[in-house]
Amino acid sequence: MIIDLENIMKLDMSYPGISFGYHSWALGAYLDSLENFIGIAKEQYRTRVKHELRIIKDEIYSDEHYQQKLREVDEAADEHIPRYARMAAIVPLWGIFELTVTDITQYVAQREKVKIKQKEIKAGNILEQIQKYYDGILDISLPWSKIQLNEIALFYKIRNAIAHRNGEFGDDTPQRKREIKDAVSKLEGVTMRGHQLEVSSEYIKASSELVFSMITSLNQMVSDRYDGPTI
Repeated sequence: MIIDLENIMKLDMSYPGISFGYHSWALGAYLDSLENFIGIAKEQYRTRVKHELRIIKDEIYSDEHYQQKLREVDEAADEHIPRYARMAAIVPLWGIFELTVTDITQYVAQREKVKIKQKEIKAGNILEQIQKYYDGILDISLPWSKIQLNEIALFYKIRNAIAHRNGEFGDDTPQRKREIKDAVSKLEGVTMRGHQLEVSSEYIKASSELVFSMITSLNQMVSDRYDGPTI
């Protein structure tokens, strides 16, 4: 690998996108190891709880009740542990997107000498706010396609459903249930089991690729605009 010293000297160390490199590496390593973790967690849970049940079996349970408890352990290991572990990956994935994009946007505003801040823009949600800020205040076109914007908007809805309600909708309002079901119907790898949201490893992978791609293209836009490289 050839090191371009001229480009290295041009690095703007105040640029927030630089931290995206190690943030994305850490998150990527976590996501890559997630399925292995799920397999280990399932077997550890199954082994530990069944061992505890065997110790107290004769004192507390009839044979029928004991067999039912074993089935419940298997259900928890095979269904609930993977569900919660995979859902937990969604929140930091959105977090790295929101943090990096808003920090880069602040940097752009400073370079453009714009005094109005992104957080001052009234909008329905953070994505709408970002788009309104670039279009109406910065007068800069975001490097994202309509498909990407639609996909990240759906991802944001899934993230909110997990972050605010842990993917549970049993006691939610009819309108909120319709909204989440509508979002799920448009996505591959996201399902509803009863009133519980479930995400697949394939959806996590696709979402991480979407997030990293959108941040990378934003980084490149900033680099090109201010005679980079910025990262």
